[in-house]
Amino acid sequence: MAITNIKTPFSKMTFTPDVPSSSLTATEYNAGYNVETDVRSIKSVLGEQYILSTIPGTAIFVTGGFLQTTNWYFIVATQGGTWYRISNAGISNITPTTGNFSGYTANTVITASWNGEVVFLNDMTNPPMYYLNGEPRIQMFDSPDAITGQTYVWNYDLGYNVSGNVVPLYSSLTAGFVRVYNSPNVGSLLVAGNLTGNINANVVPGGGTVQSLPTTLRWSQNFGLNSGPQTWAPTISNIANELEIAVRGPLIDGFTLNGNFYIFSYWDCVLMAPIGYTSTSAPTFAFTKVTDGRGLINENCFAIVDTTAYGVDARDIWQFNGQNFQPMGDQRIKNYFYSNLNPNYTNQVFMVHNSKKYQIEIYYPDLTSTGLCTQMISYRYDLDCWNAPRDEIGRAHV
Repeated sequence: MAITNIKTPFSKMTFTPDVPSSSLTATEYNAGYNVETDVRSIKSVLGEQYILSTIPGTAIFVTGGFLQTTNWYFIVATQGGTWYRISNAGISNITPTTGNFSGYTANTVITASWNGEVVFLNDMTNPPMYYLNGEPRIQMFDSPDAITGQTYVWNYDLGYNVSGNVVPLYSSLTAGFVRVYNSPNVGSLLVAGNLTGNINANVVPGGGTVQSLPTTLRWSQNFGLNSGPQTWAPTISNIANELEIAVRGPLIDGFTLNGNFYIFSYWDCVLMAPIGYTSTSAPTFAFTKVTDGRGLINENCFAIVDTTAYGVDARDIWQFNGQNFQPMGDQRIKNYFYSNLNPNYTNQVFMVHNSKKYQIEIYYPDLTSTGLCTQMISYRYDLDCWNAPRDEIGRAHV
């Protein structure tokens, strides 16, 4: 009896394909594009429903969460600098009334971090921002709140003028990222890294220049659920502070995992962990180098699933349990991803956790991209297998 050879195009897949041929194009299955693993089959996913089509302009960033206990909202930024809030009730413009947003492009990198029903936003151009239900628009640190009238302080540094008088050091101060850290011993904090300050013209020395602080980490006063810090300035009654982190290159991003906060540069990882109290009112943190070989290639290039973090750096895709980093995917996966990643637009790469499909998704611009993400590769963590690359149409961060 003759034996017919059968080729299995995907590693770690032992499922019987039962997709009708009419659901796939002529070479779609054999080419391995736009199909993904399922518990019982391989299925076509090309042409999934588009959402958020009511947004005017081109969306460059999307985040979502509960601004009310039972109501889910999308917060969307677009090219040109307009911010929108979208819910089942409709869409509204929530662009801040202060700040500079006209320069938003596809290359603008935005981070978002939720604390219950409050979302904190950062765009590297303006001071950190926040939004909660009831606010007419996104609010900004260092500007009076539209409802309370209070100014929540971010830019607190002081310098001296030529007369020796104390004056504000920076006319503006921005961060590369802002994240919420839910510390076990002090509650919630905001953590910001990679600071850039425009020194006031009347400051001596250095007035009128730009000061880059790529390895500076700053954290805020502690605060509770569904709220934010009153100030980032250090005082005896809270733990706000800052320091330089010993890493190679600028701080890129960070995340909370198992009660600790992990800070990443391109190549390194540093642990920020609570170590108790030095007095009854001043809790402290310890900073320890975790590794010299794992980092993040860009902001938003990580995803958290329960007690495991997944990330992508300049040379590998990894998973991390708080103790050890493990590489993901064989050499074929790595070679395909990095050889098809467009080096001109690496700042567009981002990772998301698709909990519905039990998978980690990496969106990236391929070699044909002109600025936005054009492909996605995903990993099914419940099945320990990789899906074939999927085509995307100009995807920005979601």
